[in-house]
Amino acid sequence: MPDRRQILRGASALGLGSAFLGGVAWSKENAAVRTILPSVTSDTVAVKVLLDKPAAAAPVLTLDRRPVTAQRIDTDGYAWGFVQGGLAAGTRYTLELKDEHGAALREPWPLRTFPAPDAAPEHARILFFTCAGGDEAAEYLPLAVRRALLDRALSFQPDLAVANGDHVYWDQWTGLKYVGSDAKHAKNRELYERIAWIAEDQAFDPDANRRSINTVVGRQIAGLYEDRFASVPLFFITDDHDYFENDNAGTWGYAFPPRDFVLNLQRRVAAMAYPFALGRPNLPAWPAETLETARYGKLIELALFDCRRGWSVDGNGVLFPEVEALLIEQLRKSTAQQLVHVPSNPFGWSKGALGEWYADGPPGFTPAGR
Repeated sequence: MPDRRQILRGASALGLGSAFLGGVAWSKENAAVRTILPSVTSDTVAVKVLLDKPAAAAPVLTLDRRPVTAQRIDTDGYAWGFVQGGLAAGTRYTLELKDEHGAALREPWPLRTFPAPDAAPEHARILFFTCAGGDEAAEYLPLAVRRALLDRALSFQPDLAVANGDHVYWDQWTGLKYVGSDAKHAKNRELYERIAWIAEDQAFDPDANRRSINTVVGRQIAGLYEDRFASVPLFFITDDHDYFENDNAGTWGYAFPPRDFVLNLQRRVAAMAYPFALGRPNLPAWPAETLETARYGKLIELALFDCRRGWSVDGNGVLFPEVEALLIEQLRKSTAQQLVHVPSNPFGWSKGALGEWYADGPPGFTPAGR
């Protein structure tokens, strides 16, 4: 078995790629497609694809040679989605991705649906990891090291993977308010302006803001995942930094619940570069977007939920009441042998930040922007 030094030496040869548009060092040496992010249920396969360059026409995804309707996700034509339901449970399908002229954009790859809800698989292996985002320019762990860690984890052949929060770190608002010195403030501002400045004093989606979001997605999500999870169903949970904030509070106010502006940033990134969330409950958008479930036969059921968006001190605590009620109902009714709650903020963890498992705020405080 290779040791840690061998893994990191191998990772250093992968290269880091460009900021967004110039291609990356692919885990499988494909340059036309930047990222493949799949998700499945027992009867559905869904795939999001980020292309290296905007497509003149929709790419073509086939599943066992049957075409799947393409959904254009962004205005530029980088992001495309494909969802196919009505499939057989526990079945291996072959996916192929081509351009509009029939030229292959990637070699075919397999993807398996989950076992039927009443099936009894003997085992399942789940990969959990957290805080995978961050920009190297801001001195986060190098992408080559993060890729090597993921590749090592994937060598154990998990049946599914859960990325628990902080897919991006670009806390421009709190990064310019919650600082310890003028020098740190100036350093933060220079970084944001140089790489991906997001202007809050303009309409939400001017060209500059859209390009900045593309840059953040390219540097922190596309550049990390590439196609290494193409055959492993992937689930994203949202945490504080995914709202382009940190879980800060001070005399200037509170970072959470998210203001409309940063909520829209999170939603834009999620639309482009989170795997399709196939297990959302039938609730209004505010609470529904904070909960997803996944079931692997009778063996295990996961409840994946965001603790930040529903935070308040006006009686809700950490979760929206509707979400808490659904989680309690799931505890009562689930027929799975194992039911696992996977919150964005772990139970028992505390550093006095917003969105933890206790109320935090002044008496009578009512959060704005809900």
